[in-house]
Amino acid sequence: MPDDKGSLIEGLKKDQEKMMVFMREMPENWWDRQVYSEGAAWSVRDIMTHINEAERSIPYLIRQVLEGGEGVPEDFDLNRYNESKVKKMAGLKNQELMEMFDKQRGETILMVEGMSEAELDHEGRHPFLGKTQARAMIRMMVIHTHRHRQEIKRELEAAEV
Repeated sequence: MPDDKGSLIEGLKKDQEKMMVFMREMPENWWDRQVYSEGAAWSVRDIMTHINEAERSIPYLIRQVLEGGEGVPEDFDLNRYNESKVKKMAGLKNQELMEMFDKQRGETILMVEGMSEAELDHEGRHPFLGKTQARAMIRMMVIHTHRHRQEIKRELEAAEV
């Protein structure tokens, strides 16, 4: 995926559309089905909650980096953070998760539209990528939702067989 400003915006928009269709079309009985058996053993709803937390926290991180911050601390424990945030947000309804994602992704798109190419080059520490440019953090947001969507599809379609 190219990482110039226009391509990043287009990628965010296309991914937003794909994610919204995916969530709307997901059968009700899938939302509470377990997808991961290791670690936190997340259900589809947990994964959607996690995606929403990432959609909120990564733009916050990017804004912090643009203001001169370093990003997450070097000793940041991503797994512990993710598990605690998913637990804290437990109980959200399907519709709430869909609305949160749509709203937050829209805000992320507006943020990127307001950024210059030079700002996209600012570097900070991302919780998964390590030290990287803001443009890579944005690109990762699309990759992140795509990967989780594919994992859910693969796991649950296999379970239906």
